[in-house]
Amino acid sequence: RLQWGWRTRFWNFGLVADLGPRTRFVSQAMTGSTIMSLVPPGATEHWVHTRFRSAFGLLSQQVGKGALSGRLEWFDTKEHGSRMTAADESEEGWAATAALRWPLWKHFTGFLEVLHVDSTRAARLRAGDPAKEVQTVLQAALRLRW
Repeated sequence: RLQWGWRTRFWNFGLVADLGPRTRFVSQAMTGSTIMSLVPPGATEHWVHTRFRSAFGLLSQQVGKGALSGRLEWFDTKEHGSRMTAADESEEGWAATAALRWPLWKHFTGFLEVLHVDSTRAARLRAGDPAKEVQTVLQAALRLRW
């Protein structure tokens, strides 16, 4: 009786299009909400009610034996509920990624990726951080497959 769970519902739309023999476009858009609470009889508000949206487009081009890809994404959440203050917990932002995948040897593939994220969330102020955060990450990886 004192248990609760999340109820998540969403719509998901996707597209994969081959634009040529070596070029592919992939996109996805998603919108939905998730609710969590123990709702006693007569309650009018859930503890947490998050509405979320996200959309991205990715273009990938085969280059020799490897591939070069670029991705742009936009996202946001809107918070409601008795345990959430909408102005603090809501977030919005965008991200951009550029990636290179290249086979190196028979069982090894190298990856290089640059990711840039720009988002605003007032709840960061409680931790002493600015509400707006901008990060850029450069990552390299080596994959072994057999």
